[in-house]
Amino acid sequence: MAWDRGRLGLVALAVGAAVAVLRSSAAPTPSATSPSPAALALPTIVIANGDAPVAAAVVSLVLPPGVVGDSFIVRGEADDEAVVTQLLRDRTLAFAVHDLAARETRRLRLEPALDRPVHGPVSGPLFARERPDGVDLTIDGQPVAAYRTQRSMSLAVDPAAGTSASAGRGGYLHPLRTPAGRVVTDDDVPWRPEQRGLWSAWGATRVGGHTPDFWHTGAGTGAIEFEGVLETWSGPVVAGFRARHRAVDRTVRPPLTAETETWHVSLPALGREGPARGREGTRHRVVDLTVRHEVVLDQPIVVAAAAYGGLGLRGPRAWTGGTGMAILTSEGRTRRTASRSRARWVAMVGLVDGANAGVAILDHPDNVRHPQPLFVDAAQPFLSYAPMQLGAMTLLPQQELPLRYRIVTFDGFPDRAWLERLWQAYAHPPRATIEAAAR
Repeated sequence: MAWDRGRLGLVALAVGAAVAVLRSSAAPTPSATSPSPAALALPTIVIANGDAPVAAAVVSLVLPPGVVGDSFIVRGEADDEAVVTQLLRDRTLAFAVHDLAARETRRLRLEPALDRPVHGPVSGPLFARERPDGVDLTIDGQPVAAYRTQRSMSLAVDPAAGTSASAGRGGYLHPLRTPAGRVVTDDDVPWRPEQRGLWSAWGATRVGGHTPDFWHTGAGTGAIEFEGVLETWSGPVVAGFRARHRAVDRTVRPPLTAETETWHVSLPALGREGPARGREGTRHRVVDLTVRHEVVLDQPIVVAAAAYGGLGLRGPRAWTGGTGMAILTSEGRTRRTASRSRARWVAMVGLVDGANAGVAILDHPDNVRHPQPLFVDAAQPFLSYAPMQLGAMTLLPQQELPLRYRIVTFDGFPDRAWLERLWQAYAHPPRATIEAAAR
């Protein structure tokens, strides 16, 4: 099966941009008293929204080569309030837009910022801070998510179940927190050592003549191992990091890396406005995840058909039991009927510290087999987006399989219409293009 290798932006909501080359064949040398040609040729950014209203989105575009400088703002045609931007390492400019009507077109002027950029590490209200065993993501000084890079040791071991303290995994997100600080994931569950926060892994596979299982780590035939954090970034619009994992086949000696997973995790400046709870404009937290699978062998990996695998989410153990949590899906399914159904989004909700809180996963329309099938456990607070429910999947050598998801945490009980609007904004974001200024 051939996979789409299209480039994904640094922000999961990032959009492609037309790049105009703003160079003059005979540009004069700027003097100390006159603005540079590049300053005179700053372009206009055109935002074109799709068919659904968007309350807030982060858009990005690559600046043309002729636009120089390190600090910019954007402003509406009517001299609206300046909007802060963030210039990322590859000259991608990111900023937030708000209150776009369906099919609305908005024109924004790109202007140099008057203040000088801070040299050294980029600062701002959104931070990705690397630590010895992971990365912390915070917004406005409040923790949102943590990435764990080392193999966790289970707090309890069940010898009868054949589990060991090394049966966990490195490279997963936990804890995920709501705006009120409630934790809606779990880790170190003694009877489910493979279920850790939010993670990614294939289950039973065939690699040549071997059959490693990268999901059920306690079996010892396969594992997802942390390789390294590649980079982190922070700023006023988006924070995030990239990390790499290895899917290691342990059925052979020495163990063999079958594929790599590159995780691209970003925290956009979204969901900070609105009431703490309620149906309209509810405050929430957003974490965007792109997992790029790449086979590194010279033979394909066949992922066997299975009920679950791919992306997993473990909720708090207090939600254990048939009535411990509620499930909502884009198709109106509940916990009793959601498993093996297909859904654009799914939400898991339960009591945390005496109040409702939850987490939703939004499936991107570019994903393979979208809308992907779900597995929802009948008694455990566990769900999975599992494309292999529809049959075996073949991953080809030297080809990437990108999978994109948006994770939303919230307080209270969500409204389905609100979740659908969040999915529409994620799946069909406003498109930013750039046009050259007239000379």
